[in-house]
Amino acid sequence: MYRGRLIQRAAIVLERLDTEATSLVVGGGYDDRFGETIPVADGSQFGDDSVRFHDPDVIPCQVDRGIWGREEMTGGGEHVDTEAIFTLHLNDLERLGLVLPSGEVRIGLGDKISELRRPSGTLIISWADSPLYVTQVEDAGMGIDSAAGATRNLVFVHAKPDRKGQGRRT
Repeated sequence: MYRGRLIQRAAIVLERLDTEATSLVVGGGYDDRFGETIPVADGSQFGDDSVRFHDPDVIPCQVDRGIWGREEMTGGGEHVDTEAIFTLHLNDLERLGLVLPSGEVRIGLGDKISELRRPSGTLIISWADSPLYVTQVEDAGMGIDSAAGATRNLVFVHAKPDRKGQGRRT
């Protein structure tokens, strides 16, 4: 069954939050009250982050063009409130093993996006020093024939540069 395709392809490098590994960090893990990560003492004023991630996945996507226009209108070209929206195709997520048998997508709050690449793999932009973090994931069915049994084909991933307030995800 044909479920459409992405038109202007790019790719994101996404690292899924590893809640199990994070909870096992000695001296770190999660705060029982707020579900926030506990910094690990490293001799500095702030401590080292105890968050752990799975190995990165390179996922084909399409980028909401609005993000670039909003950033270009700011003096430094980067605005702290900027939200990026990436459109992912369910076929690609299934091929990468990022869809559970139940149909649930294995991308969630707190996952980290560190790069945007061309389909050829060449780097467009790196957020390695200040990654984007997933704040919302939503399914959509656009341009598909629901009479043929398909109900969704796209996943919209919203991301911002700040991880605060994400808490522990189950």
